[in-house]
Amino acid sequence: MQKIESGCVSLFINRQCPRRCSYCSVVNEEKEKKRLSVVDWKRAFSILESRGIEFFLILGTEPLLLGKDLEELLLFWKSKGYEYGLYTTSPRTLFDSCKDRLINAGLRNWSSGIDYIPEVYDRMKEKAELSLTCMKLVERERYGLVQKARDGLNGMEYMFQKGIEEQHVLITISRMNIEMISEMVKYLVDRFPSSNLRVAMNWVEYGSEDMDFAPSFEKCLPYLIREKDKEVWVEFVSKMKSLPEKYKLRIQIPLEYLELWDEMLNQNRKGNPKYCAMGIEVDGTLRSCGYRRGSEIAKYSVFDLEDDQSFDKVYNVWLEEIRNCKGCAWVFPYMLEKVGKDVVNYQSDYWKNRGEKYQEISDVKR
Repeated sequence: MQKIESGCVSLFINRQCPRRCSYCSVVNEEKEKKRLSVVDWKRAFSILESRGIEFFLILGTEPLLLGKDLEELLLFWKSKGYEYGLYTTSPRTLFDSCKDRLINAGLRNWSSGIDYIPEVYDRMKEKAELSLTCMKLVERERYGLVQKARDGLNGMEYMFQKGIEEQHVLITISRMNIEMISEMVKYLVDRFPSSNLRVAMNWVEYGSEDMDFAPSFEKCLPYLIREKDKEVWVEFVSKMKSLPEKYKLRIQIPLEYLELWDEMLNQNRKGNPKYCAMGIEVDGTLRSCGYRRGSEIAKYSVFDLEDDQSFDKVYNVWLEEIRNCKGCAWVFPYMLEKVGKDVVNYQSDYWKNRGEKYQEISDVKR
């Protein structure tokens, strides 16, 4: 039976979110109306497993909005022993109403979006370590930023206290927070020193009309890292590389990746089927990836992957779309060729060895 080479898929199990982050355009109420039932999602997951999928990336929007449907899926994932990442921003009212039920349903990891930390911002502002550009962007949206940060950190803290040690944080780098990120990493690692914490990073990008997470150039312009910001980026990379080893061990991406200025700024990249995660839409239709809806591939469904004959046809359509894709921050081959699938497989020797090294350093510090 032919397999999906990357061993990973990204899925939208819903298309709603209470947040309205300026750099994101992923909420889609029309698609949400066509969301698959839990029964259909279980069938979809089983089909994907049969095609070699070893890791399911459950993307934001906000999965906590699914309520009992999410609990049922967690029970199913637990029964199948699936590796997955469940991305959430832990909106307070939603989180408080379901947190214990999710744990009882077998939750195994907690992935949080943390783009801003009030304590870090206030401390750096007081020391005059932030530019006027950074402060203006923060102050313009501070209420929403503080709320999202407090909710996210609260969710992480609660889950950690309840024994969910697999903690994953995604920081979306933008002109708003780039000057704070090295201090944010230190804050997170120091706050959760004994957890299996991983800090991932991506950056704000603009996109074409077939992309979801990357809005139009005009919409995300204030947040983009542009040519005029190269010195800011170089300083950011220098700070990241100067971090003590215990902090760098918790960063998911190779820090050398951040030095590829041209690839980052000009989106001068190339997709690669070996590393691309096929996307699954909320209604079961296929996507090129979690970012791009795709054109021809969107005519097919995850259920077309069940039959061998139709799988070959659909998979070849997907391969063609990926080969013609310029890639994105997630699939640029340099990153994944350097550390392989171990980046997403948190049970791998890659993370086990880094965890042991982190523990050795922490023991010496104590």
